[in-house]
Amino acid sequence: MKNSIIILTLFFSSLCLSQVKEDKLDSILSTTTLNLKAKKVIDIFCISQSCWETVGREIIDTKTDIVIKSEFFELNNFTAYVFWKENSKIYLQKFDYINKFNPIEIDDFGLFEMIKKNSPKIKNEKVLEYETRIGFKKVVIDQLPSCQSKLYFYNKKDLLIKEFNEHHLKTEYSDGSNKNLNYKSNSKLKMIEIFNVCDSKIEEAKENKLFHKIE
Repeated sequence: MKNSIIILTLFFSSLCLSQVKEDKLDSILSTTTLNLKAKKVIDIFCISQSCWETVGREIIDTKTDIVIKSEFFELNNFTAYVFWKENSKIYLQKFDYINKFNPIEIDDFGLFEMIKKNSPKIKNEKVLEYETRIGFKKVVIDQLPSCQSKLYFYNKKDLLIKEFNEHHLKTEYSDGSNKNLNYKSNSKLKMIEIFNVCDSKIEEAKENKLFHKIE
């Protein structure tokens, strides 16, 4: 009689040691944008948030309760949103590590006009770190675990990616302490203005429960 085997999967914080990285984000965005370009779609913009977790997996022999094998790998538990303009209509589609959601049509809020108008500025923009003053010193404050956001600006020839931590966009802590000295300069960036407008459209779609999983 063959022994039964149980596979246990455990999630740990991103601070744990790991061996292999598993990231589906790039392949999903690549496939999606290639499919759109095949339909002659030019105006494409994406937002993603990546939160890395370390996953532990154990294979156990149920007859002896002995761990046959243990392994660890890093998993990108991401969420991504793709905006595009097709036949004068604006569409939005959500993806995450597990699911693909239906594309939805949304109102034209001038996204691609904003991108084209501000693309020269956006190329040189950078989100500054969350910096505060403690006593007479300026101190950078990071948040752990940290999730990274990316903006993908597509055009006919090139792809411009801007990466930042949303923690660095905050004004201050919830109790009013540790004011972010770089908040004003970050909020004036054109890339962040575009991010905020898109984020409001995403939240609106969530509130109206417009995203449905594709089985």
